[in-house]
Amino acid sequence: MKPRLALQTGAVIVLTGTVFALDLITPQAWAVPILYLLPLFLSYDLPRSRLLFELCLLTTLLSAAGYVLSPPALDPRAAQFNRIMAISVLWGATIVMQSRRRAVALATAETERRKRETERAAEQFRLLVESAPSGLLLVDQSGRITLVNQVVERLFGYERAELIGQPVEVLVPEPVRSEHVVEREQFMRDPSARRMGEGRDLHGRRKDGSVFPVEIGLNPIQMSEGLRVLAFVVDITERKQAELLLRQREEQYRRLVEVSPVAILINRGDRVVFINDQGVKLFGAHRPDQIIGKSPLDLFHPDDHASIRERIHRLVEGLRTIPLVEERIIRLDGSIADVEVTAARFVDHEGMAIQVVLRDITDRKRAEEALRASEERFKAFMDHSPAMAYMKDEQGRYVYMNEPLERLLCNQTGRESVDWEGKTDEAFWPAETARQFRANDWEVLSANKPMTRMEQTTDSRGATQHWLSFKFPLVDPQGTRFLAGVSVNVTEEKRLEAQLRRTERVAELGTLASGMAHEIGTPMNVILGRAEYLLQKTSDESMKKGLSTIITQVERITRVMNQLLAFARRKPREHCPVDLKVLIEDGLEMFHERLSRHHIAVERAVEEALPTIVADRDQLMQVMINLIVNSLHAMDQGGTLRLVAARTGDRVLLEIADTGQGMPPDVLAKAFDPFFTTKEFGKGTGLGLTVVKGIVEEHGGTISVDSRVGEGTTVSILLPLDPDRKPG
Repeated sequence: MKPRLALQTGAVIVLTGTVFALDLITPQAWAVPILYLLPLFLSYDLPRSRLLFELCLLTTLLSAAGYVLSPPALDPRAAQFNRIMAISVLWGATIVMQSRRRAVALATAETERRKRETERAAEQFRLLVESAPSGLLLVDQSGRITLVNQVVERLFGYERAELIGQPVEVLVPEPVRSEHVVEREQFMRDPSARRMGEGRDLHGRRKDGSVFPVEIGLNPIQMSEGLRVLAFVVDITERKQAELLLRQREEQYRRLVEVSPVAILINRGDRVVFINDQGVKLFGAHRPDQIIGKSPLDLFHPDDHASIRERIHRLVEGLRTIPLVEERIIRLDGSIADVEVTAARFVDHEGMAIQVVLRDITDRKRAEEALRASEERFKAFMDHSPAMAYMKDEQGRYVYMNEPLERLLCNQTGRESVDWEGKTDEAFWPAETARQFRANDWEVLSANKPMTRMEQTTDSRGATQHWLSFKFPLVDPQGTRFLAGVSVNVTEEKRLEAQLRRTERVAELGTLASGMAHEIGTPMNVILGRAEYLLQKTSDESMKKGLSTIITQVERITRVMNQLLAFARRKPREHCPVDLKVLIEDGLEMFHERLSRHHIAVERAVEEALPTIVADRDQLMQVMINLIVNSLHAMDQGGTLRLVAARTGDRVLLEIADTGQGMPPDVLAKAFDPFFTTKEFGKGTGLGLTVVKGIVEEHGGTISVDSRVGEGTTVSILLPLDPDRKPG
């Protein structure tokens, strides 16, 4: 290109110089400057835009110089005119050529611009086609493929070169190719953007002959080459599989709903739009259409409507599920049933809906109520039982106890209530007692069989309590082992048993005493008579002393024998009204001198309106004498004797208390045993309290003794107002 431009430029210069030389040798009148048009025409194609004007200006100057330097003309005016005309022609031609050149340049630039835009659009189209996520084909009016993207190559298994120029039917399964040709020709006659085969299943055919489902969109494009159709091809294999799976799941869900053991309904727009067979049955209907169309509120008890509205509102606002609640439904026949209800929102092609699941719990509620009533009866039975019932785990921690045991532990610990759960016996009992309980419990668990044990405790007053305990292992449904037990307080039974033994001994003793009184009484009377006779006859002091001793001891033996006789053969009671106030004063009067001598203060607490009782006065006086004598012996260093008499219901309480030495528990336990005494030999027979107890019981009363070492002893007697009057 450059050598050509250089050659053309050189030719312009040479031609211009040649015309100038010719102008110099010709007369002025000749129009030689017109020849400057030749270099102007020759420079038209040169690239410099201002070259024509520059060359025209140069030739004008050369023409003027040639006029001055060329031979003079015969007619100067004609020569000037010729020069002016030649220069005008040069400029006119220059202007015309420059305008033409500018117009050509503009046209060329526009052409180049359009070419570039076309190329850019083509590149953008190519890039768009190549980067499209779906397959794109460009098909001409005859149905031949002119363009494909790489997605089409991948979908159909062809190379691009294999498809260009081929009829589009090469990508259509053989059975429908002829049909496709007809549809294509119809489309070309009336092209419009639309989906192909709408409402039908379309398939593509790969190079290997395999067929796959596709979705096709058609867009007609008018191009310079004529009508073209841009086809969009999407492989919908995965979507079809997903749709198939969805249909299968929907079918499975439908079947599950239909055969579900629980009632299921769907609420859409505050109306039931679906209900399964179990739901129809639950509401007492025969057909679904008896329920469908109703408001859900119509199916539930009015008391539950407020909570149902609130839950529906929460679901509509976006809450996904509602926790399980218990409500009541109203069946079509008006009956009420208890149900468990849960609900969840979901969205489908019809919009938002609420699925409600209901489970009939009427039978369960009845069973729960029956169980609750049974548990309440069992609890009432256990809590009102005199026995102590409990359960412990293998570590000895309480997991259950009934109210009697709770009350016992409250008394034991001095608290109003006890937090027993998870606690062991060490929290409530002395260490030795707790150890005994634990050893017995472990013996039962180790042997894995029931056992019966006698157990002992000491109450808050220090008294021994006897318990008959039945203990046995227990295993719950989870396989956890427990120790269960029932303990019965048999302290009273033990006391009655001991009393029975004492009574039997006393009866035997009475029989023995009766025989002894006859066998020994007569010789004693003979000895006493002879001793008294000899005492009167002798004057020997030593003999008198010895006889006096014999008389004293014989009299003592006689008194003992008389007590035995009184104990063994009590005379019949002589009932008469007895004023206990007078009886107390008479008894104290008998011991006035001894009480004063031993510095014993007397306190009385006798009720003013104390009624008289029906009793044997002599026997009651014997009771008073025996008890006061015991108190005197217990207070040899002085003290206080307190006598109380008061009415308690249909009985009278007589209480004699002293501040003497008191008795330890082991002595107190034997206080009523015949011949049991802690006094020195010759100072007591051990029959005093035994006689007192017998008299009290013969009068239909009861006697108890409370004694503490160093604090004193209190004897409490309860006597009926009339021992012969039957209750009621």
